[in-house]
Amino acid sequence: MACYAVLLSRHAQPMAESRTSQRRYSPAALETWFTRLQNDWEQHFTLDELRDGRALYRSGAVRSLEVSVGDAIVSTQVERQLFYAIVDWSQERPAVRVSSDDRHYGHALAVAGFYEIEELVADEIPADSEWAVAKAAAGGELPRPVSEARLENTGQKARPYKVRINATPQGLWARAVWVNADGSEEPWKLETGTVGLVESEREKLIRLMSLTHKVGFVRMARQNAWQLREPADIQTFLRQYLEKWKSLFPVELEAGLMKLAEPVRVVRVSGRMEKGAEGLGLKWRLRDGDREFTPGETELLLRRARGTVIIPGQGLFRFEEREAEALSEWQGVLRPGERLPEYLALSLFADESLKLELGPQLKGWRDRLLKAVPDEEKAWPGFLRSYQRRGTAWLARVLSTGCHPLLADEMGLGKTLQTAALIARRPAGEIRPDLVVCPASVVPVWQGEMERFFPGVKVEVLRTGHDFAHVPGPVLWLASYTQLRRHKSLLDKVEFRHAILDEAQNIKNPEAKVTLAAAAIKAAHRLALTGTPIENSGLDLWTIFRFLMPGLLGSRRRFEDLAEKDPLEFPRRIRRQVQSFVLRRTKNEVAKELPSKVEVPVPCLMTETQQREYRRLANEALKQHGDQLGLLRDRPLSFFTLLTRLRQASCDPGLLPWVKADWKDSGKLRVLMDLLGPMMQAGQKVVIFSQFTGLLDRAREALKERLPDTAVYRLDGRTTDRAKPVREFQTKPGAAIFLASLKASGTGVTLHAAENVILLDPWWNPAAEAQAVDRVHRIGQSKTVFVYRLTASGTVEERVERMKAEKRLLFDEVVGGLKDLSELTQHFDSLRDLIGLDSDEE
Repeated sequence: MACYAVLLSRHAQPMAESRTSQRRYSPAALETWFTRLQNDWEQHFTLDELRDGRALYRSGAVRSLEVSVGDAIVSTQVERQLFYAIVDWSQERPAVRVSSDDRHYGHALAVAGFYEIEELVADEIPADSEWAVAKAAAGGELPRPVSEARLENTGQKARPYKVRINATPQGLWARAVWVNADGSEEPWKLETGTVGLVESEREKLIRLMSLTHKVGFVRMARQNAWQLREPADIQTFLRQYLEKWKSLFPVELEAGLMKLAEPVRVVRVSGRMEKGAEGLGLKWRLRDGDREFTPGETELLLRRARGTVIIPGQGLFRFEEREAEALSEWQGVLRPGERLPEYLALSLFADESLKLELGPQLKGWRDRLLKAVPDEEKAWPGFLRSYQRRGTAWLARVLSTGCHPLLADEMGLGKTLQTAALIARRPAGEIRPDLVVCPASVVPVWQGEMERFFPGVKVEVLRTGHDFAHVPGPVLWLASYTQLRRHKSLLDKVEFRHAILDEAQNIKNPEAKVTLAAAAIKAAHRLALTGTPIENSGLDLWTIFRFLMPGLLGSRRRFEDLAEKDPLEFPRRIRRQVQSFVLRRTKNEVAKELPSKVEVPVPCLMTETQQREYRRLANEALKQHGDQLGLLRDRPLSFFTLLTRLRQASCDPGLLPWVKADWKDSGKLRVLMDLLGPMMQAGQKVVIFSQFTGLLDRAREALKERLPDTAVYRLDGRTTDRAKPVREFQTKPGAAIFLASLKASGTGVTLHAAENVILLDPWWNPAAEAQAVDRVHRIGQSKTVFVYRLTASGTVEERVERMKAEKRLLFDEVVGGLKDLSELTQHFDSLRDLIGLDSDEE
């Protein structure tokens, strides 16, 4: 019943100092129940019923108690409703009837009634067991109790007893012993109850049981003792009840016991961490003022760091809350026998609530980690810019210390190239493979960078049916996050040299399957690359570092608790904790090392819809025109139409008149949204060019869905007031996007407020392309301009871009001034060679 929960929540409080129940009884009823209580009545109730009944009794929940020879009625009241339990005694055991439908509630109330009866019996029977003649309700006298009569007839006398009280870390213990005539002592055997005791001895046992219940002691029959566990209850007993006990019977206290009645003292903490042959070793020094705790006491305090700890003979102790949290966190990390990485020393060291001293070896290790990049950066490839060589050297140094870094350079500064240089340097005899995990759209970027700058590195793409078991040895595996998740079962069978998460924000959800797959990777060195390590919350960073260095940022619960408790201080703490392992450079910081214009090729994988339409167009062209490009020389219009349709399919299948598609069916628009997100977060301006006004329409549709709050301006052939969008874009504070068609923005437009240019589709005429870029990269531009060129992988776009790169002068000469592109027929072996489609799989 709901009332039962209410009752326990209201009355599960510290012990009541006075009883408030109304009691009705007769001497005959007390004598009867005195005899019944000599039985072990508690064995007829469950542990939960005894626990909750004890809570009701101690809190004074019992409203009335009526004791008769036949039964006992105990009642309580909750929210103006009266509830009661009737306890009958039959066949040497209690039987309970209740007014509630909840059996547990009724039996707990009956337990509380039994404790009330024990207290009543203990209060009413004189301490010397001499039953005074009591007056009946009518004024008459009653004979002595039967128990006293039996005692006189046998000539037996009750033995004296005393109670010894001592403390252990588990609580306060009270043990009673009988004192025999010869002075020897015999412990009270609580497990057997009152069996073998004379009546007056039984009376004393019941009286002591009543007193222990009243204070909150729990009977521990096997230990022949009563135990008081909670430190607050121990202090209440020592301060308020002990003197009363001493007035009723002899009490012997353990030396130093009364120190537990003193206020709880705060433990002072310091520690020293050493690096040994078996890993990290940590020795804590705990002090109480000038006194240092013994090793045993220290172990006890650390084991119970979050609560109040009993130190026998010394008192009650606790840690400050922040120290307790930090110690508990550390105890969860430092497991006996486990070799721990050195970086955890920095995790604990960064917690200001603990004073930790590092040993000489760890100090030297930390100094090597924190020192500036040495001249070793000169050893890296010369085609890297100077800041990129510093970045690669920094990555190598952090990895050499046993730590695992996060490269968080702003987009466009070459995180891929810096990391590729690290992978390409392979020590002699090293046969372990490397692994790069990235979005499917970034797989071609890695392929292109490795092919261009490190052609000697063997590269494989993880696909269904083509995995680590098929190509063993020193190879670089490229895997999309989707493929990593699908191949998770294989990860425990291979150990990588480097495991790199590119666009590592993809594992920001700690519970996601792809995050769990990333955590399952086994590698000697782990790296993360992302220009946006925090997209939504600090938990993004925690998840990345769980992959890199588990334990550095503590548990997820503590991380989130700290963020909630101290939102202003928390970012500073986290920054200090990770600063040794994160390298972040912005374009402004390295501007002097950058050319005025940085070209960034961006390969884009086509979606299934794009691939289907592209293949259909390609197959129809081959069927209609054959594979001989020379035959198309006399049909330039057909050739130009074919190339236009293939380019539309490469950009967005929705540009094809017969296809109805969502913008997400375009691989380029997906990549575009991924590029724009970090730029908008950084407050940058971007100009997006395309030859297809329809593609600009589709881009606007995607922007409304993905970046609805971003200011977007547009200029194309339908714009009547050309100056207005340009002026507003130029003067708009903060982030903004300008969509522009090639023809409309070719002349008379200045957009130098932007620092990023995105070419959605490559143009055959380099001069026209350069003219568009110069709308941004021109006189008045004070920033480095980054030009991102999006190219569909495995299509005619990629073929022509490759030819432009390999035969720049020839292309400028032959193609630069052409309108129909018919001269392309001279520079490719076949139509299939020009328009062939690669079958890249995500």
